[in-house]
Amino acid sequence: MLQRLNSGVGVAAITGAVFGVVTAIEGVIGRTIGAVNASLLEHAIAGLISIPAIVILLTSRRLDWEDTRSVLPLSAVVAVLVIAAVAGVAYSMPRIGVTAGNMALLFGQMGIVLLIDTFGIGGYPRVPLSLPRIAGLLLMVAGIFLVLPRDS
Repeated sequence: MLQRLNSGVGVAAITGAVFGVVTAIEGVIGRTIGAVNASLLEHAIAGLISIPAIVILLTSRRLDWEDTRSVLPLSAVVAVLVIAAVAGVAYSMPRIGVTAGNMALLFGQMGIVLLIDTFGIGGYPRVPLSLPRIAGLLLMVAGIFLVLPRDS
């Protein structure tokens, strides 16, 4: 167990913390201009940052065009999914709060990755479905219920 607590876990935890801040900001932007508009605006700005960075990487040969070209269709699918996910975050956070929203977000992630692990989708190693894994998801549902804001 301790062998698994490596830099990957630390980076994932830090990324989760950063994403917690992002979701709080998403809610503010979504309340101000709407969820879909927030997602599109943020991704347009990300594109303004990313496109020059990709050009620099390609011209400096730190990124190979042939490798890049082969994954463009998958990258397009991911881009659409990310835009939809960000719009969902911008929509949900103002309605249920950042804590419940992030817990629900993690529950959705855990549910789908449980299927990915169980069936080895995408070439990932299979991890058998077990009662503790199912119990973990059920505990997440209970946790979401417990942190949902109550009307006073």
